[in-house]
Amino acid sequence: EINPSEERDRATTWREYSLIERSRPDEPYRREITWGQFDKKANRFANLLLSRGLKRGTKVGILLMNCLEWLPIYFGILKAGCLAVPLNFRYSSDEIQYCLDLADVEALVFGPEFIGRLPVVVALSQLDEEALKKILVEPKNALVKQYKKMLSMDDVELEFTDGALSAIAKLALERKSGARGLRAIIEGIMTDTMYELPSQENVAKCIVTEDTVLGRSKPALVYHSEPEAAIEGA
Repeated sequence: EINPSEERDRATTWREYSLIERSRPDEPYRREITWGQFDKKANRFANLLLSRGLKRGTKVGILLMNCLEWLPIYFGILKAGCLAVPLNFRYSSDEIQYCLDLADVEALVFGPEFIGRLPVVVALSQLDEEALKKILVEPKNALVKQYKKMLSMDDVELEFTDGALSAIAKLALERKSGARGLRAIIEGIMTDTMYELPSQENVAKCIVTEDTVLGRSKPALVYHSEPEAAIEGA
């Protein structure tokens, strides 16, 4: 909650900052905010995001009940150059996780009332290349296993060489997207092949190499009538 351009008499926190005007006890409950106060609060939230290292184009999810704070938070995200991804506060934990994965959200803003619906995730250290390679192949729903299953429906075996897995992990590290960015990388590699394979006959195997990941070549196709050749990058 740092705003270097705004001088204040004393340090205040987000909860203490008195931008919201409350009605008198004898009147119906009502909350109001002036445009000046709204702008200050949006600016403060934008600076909070920037101070946390969020960059232009970062997708930020919003999971809040209907409240007056929702609007300055939304516009604070936009002022920071990020993309706002509103989520329905009625969603279950599984639906929230599905939407976060689908939209590739990198940060989530949520109120304390949602703590019970969200799993506690603590980042102890940044994932390295070997950890990302394991994520690609070892979990029950690993990305490589998912694509192997999809190609098997066309009776095609899919293989990622070790060099390809290393190249994918290195790309994720370069983009600083972590494990969440692995799906986008593999989609970029496999999309054209997934469309073309059903129209091709006699394909027995599809091999993704390091050169494929780096954009130097397409995945190698091995046909039933051909002996399997040695693949560079393995």
